[in-house]
Amino acid sequence: MRFIHIADVHLGVSPDAGMPWSEKRGKDIWNSFHMVLEEARRQQADLLLIAGDLFHRQPLKRELKEVAAGFAAIPDTEIVLIAGNHDYLHPKSYYRSFEWPENVHFIGTRDLSAVSLERIHTTVWGCSFWNQEDTRAVYHRDILQKVLQNANTVKNHREAEYDVPFMRGTGAFERFADSGQVDHRRRNFQILLGHGGDDRHHPFRANDIAEAGFDYAAFGHIHKVAQLIPGKVVMAGSLEPTDCNDFGPHGFWMGELTERGTSVSFYPIKKCEYIQQEINVTPELSAYAVSELVRQELQSRKPYQISHVILRGYRDAETELPLDEIAEMERVVRVVDETEPDYQFDLLKQKYDGTLLQKYIEVMEQCPNLELRKKALYYGVQAMLDTAEEGRERIG
Repeated sequence: MRFIHIADVHLGVSPDAGMPWSEKRGKDIWNSFHMVLEEARRQQADLLLIAGDLFHRQPLKRELKEVAAGFAAIPDTEIVLIAGNHDYLHPKSYYRSFEWPENVHFIGTRDLSAVSLERIHTTVWGCSFWNQEDTRAVYHRDILQKVLQNANTVKNHREAEYDVPFMRGTGAFERFADSGQVDHRRRNFQILLGHGGDDRHHPFRANDIAEAGFDYAAFGHIHKVAQLIPGKVVMAGSLEPTDCNDFGPHGFWMGELTERGTSVSFYPIKKCEYIQQEINVTPELSAYAVSELVRQELQSRKPYQISHVILRGYRDAETELPLDEIAEMERVVRVVDETEPDYQFDLLKQKYDGTLLQKYIEVMEQCPNLELRKKALYYGVQAMLDTAEEGRERIG
């Protein structure tokens, strides 16, 4: 059984709002989503798993219609999706009443329920967020083990009453309704489709999930790609970076389930990548030279890369770095100045002889801890000089 696993697509997001490329980035995310659907058709995938946050916020009806049209274009692929913490099941969510194509299965229950896909001998378990935060341990090992013990009696997702939580503790599994005869001649694959992984959003332990016995656990929420348990518990990461702090690779997972086990591979999408570019500043560099150094470094980027420029090192104490100019350069989303002034302490002691500043420098120079001495000198001297400058301004 061949499958594709994606999560955190965040359709409708406007990455880096206010930047020249923001509108294009929003369109790129829609295009990447449709590219995955085309890949499912081309690879003849049996199953597409969407582990929450397909939308960045409550989906509009026209957006659901566009997504449904894409799903309907791959009728031979079963599609199972859940709502995450961004596109959660608000009481007025269009998710609740939307009519999906026959190959689409939306698991909208607040607690674990399942859909049986008999054509591909697979059962997918999952639940949706009903609020932006949910701290319940819905993937606790005891719950998951009991789920699989009752795997032959699954509730059909189309019959779920979304205004009533599906599981209410002890005895909740007896509420599962038979959705048809299970083919016992061939083992059903058991998949867990989940969203969460931090303290405020369905916390879980990957080992609990692996020990429960699922053939594959497809997760979303954390935007970084990770095989939490290789071949067993996988965090898809976001399909594309959705803001400037989404570093690292992004894309989708493709895998195959057989009687022998599970194999999965990651396929990156390169429409956008945020990178950190460190620039080493030295005291002899003028403001103009720093600007040209940054411009030269930016030319080494690939066309799809957007930069965080980080200035490090030592600058001349009198030099004011051209931070605003760098921020206006093409495809620069953030500029961080981590440089330190290169003070000539001997000259400062002569200039401020007999003052508190001169005594401070002499005391700090005796500090045996090199790192502590360095920080105390630079930050302390900077603070005292700033105070002296403010005093002169008030007098003037």
